[in-house]
Amino acid sequence: MVYTYKLIFKSPLHIGNERSDYASGNSFIHSDTLYSAIAWAWNMLGKPEWIDHVPNEGIHLSSCFPFEQSRLFYPRPQFSYEINREILVETSVKKKIKKAEWVDEKILTDILSGREPIANDKKNFSGGFWSTDQFDKNDIIGRSVIPRVMVPRNNEDTKIYYIEKFFFKEDSGLYFIAKFKSEVEKKQLESALKLLSEEGFGTDRNVGHGKFDFIVEQFELPNIKPSSGLMYSLGLLIPKDRESMKQMMSHPQKGYGIMKRGGWLSEPYLTWKKRHVHMFTEGSVFKSLEDGNIVSNGRTVDLRPVDVKSTTSHPIWRCGRTLLLNF
Repeated sequence: MVYTYKLIFKSPLHIGNERSDYASGNSFIHSDTLYSAIAWAWNMLGKPEWIDHVPNEGIHLSSCFPFEQSRLFYPRPQFSYEINREILVETSVKKKIKKAEWVDEKILTDILSGREPIANDKKNFSGGFWSTDQFDKNDIIGRSVIPRVMVPRNNEDTKIYYIEKFFFKEDSGLYFIAKFKSEVEKKQLESALKLLSEEGFGTDRNVGHGKFDFIVEQFELPNIKPSSGLMYSLGLLIPKDRESMKQMMSHPQKGYGIMKRGGWLSEPYLTWKKRHVHMFTEGSVFKSLEDGNIVSNGRTVDLRPVDVKSTTSHPIWRCGRTLLLNF
């Protein structure tokens, strides 16, 4: 059972990134953040027993990527593929391909099927998007950086800081892919999404930001026949163990990015920082380890600081299990 969940935001969104301030944010949501938000919602709903079931058997999720109407964008595959068209003599187009963060389904299908994408004109690129049709990123998302004021509780001076917010246009937003073991897990996920849609996602939920509606659709698998022995990651990934990572990295065409993930604990340990972990990013490509078109792989790790472990038995999970496409 594989479905697409489209999040249509009704208010601005700020998702923190690796920087320690608010002046820069992510315009999409990583899979580990999505898992954490769902676990929080289940806990708020009085269903903490659902949490342990998520990363192993029940629910497997991608990160949240941009969409516009029926057009879905995917992270650009991070492995080497041949593009020999004469137009690529133009240095600017070569640079645009390297800088592209998102590709539409047609381009993704061509790349993963070993075909040369035909959309190699300047008009096919806009602000990190690589699209088959002429496209303007402003059709999906806008951004602004606005000042905010922090008033300390003691007698210190008022401080001004800045926060970056993203605004999704009509009929656009973020989507993620979810694979379920049964209808039971699907209902559990949707109960969490209903709460999150009302409470909001990301920073400034207390002033109404991050609220959304969601639409559920059957996931239409890209027309890619697994033949290369490679798999393409749709979320942040931590390999199951050292042996699995060794196998994944053994393919000569592999390509990947690495991201450091950590952050701060919530109450009652607000002054404690989580241990960090390095994860493979969305779009990474490895040797395939399992049969099937869309599979799950990875593991969940506990990032509790050592000193906190002595005072609480509550784990601080970081989910590094996600969905991958074989191609």
